[in-house]
Amino acid sequence: MIDSWYHPYPGVVTLVPVKDCVLETGQKIRLMATGAVDLIERVGVFAPKATPVDALRAAGEIGLITADIKAVVDCRVGDMVTEDRRPAAEPLPGFKPGQPVVFCSLFPTDAADFERLRDSLAKLSLNDASFEYEPEPSVALGFGFRCVFLSLLHRDRPGAADPGIRPRPVGNLPFCRLSRAYDQRLSSHLAQPRR
Repeated sequence: MIDSWYHPYPGVVTLVPVKDCVLETGQKIRLMATGAVDLIERVGVFAPKATPVDALRAAGEIGLITADIKAVVDCRVGDMVTEDRRPAAEPLPGFKPGQPVVFCSLFPTDAADFERLRDSLAKLSLNDASFEYEPEPSVALGFGFRCVFLSLLHRDRPGAADPGIRPRPVGNLPFCRLSRAYDQRLSSHLAQPRR
């Protein structure tokens, strides 16, 4: 998979290059990373707008497919789509999943906005498979979320910088999780190190 995005009507739209197979409407496919089996609902190409076609046949052809996939996180960039009845033995070499490198914490300015912030981040994660978040408590700022983005570009785009909360959430550097190993059997984890 080259890219995927969420569309409210068909669900997840996936951009795929064809290597050595045929992808057509009604065909069962398997995502190799997760093993999920889905039925292709629509096949198309960009010419320059999305145009439906019967099938993607030629090696090197790039097209879009929609299937029963409802969350972008289920189809990561670099995952391989294969036929369910004749699956490939192993994924193609060369693709590696993106490693998130930009971390930040978001806290609502008012504790009553925590639920709205959580809902906004959930909507953002629907459209961006590289975005991850988890709850993070802070003594000074209260409850918020530790967010992980693939790059500064993902962090600085309008939907990420302003997840729809008014007033805007407070951004902060995330707290680090540290591990301390005493020996090979014992270790401890520190969520918020203190002096």
